[in-house]
Amino acid sequence: MDSNTPPAYITHATDDVVVDVDNTIFYFEQLRHHKVPVEMHIYQKGNHGFIFKHKTWTVPLFEWMENSGFLTN
Repeated sequence: MDSNTPPAYITHATDDVVVDVDNTIFYFEQLRHHKVPVEMHIYQKGNHGFIFKHKTWTVPLFEWMENSGFLTN
């Protein structure tokens, strides 16, 4: 990670049986310590394919994108 690392939006489920949520938390901490803009959302349930179970998971993603200047009206 360096000054060229892009901002990150991270979302994960704590009951993911494929990728442990601790990996995501570690990644978030590394980005934060390197002063890379990062936002993280962790769902309690949803497993690895949680996007199919949480229909509104994109709401905070699009809010982050708009607030970060990635979306324009």
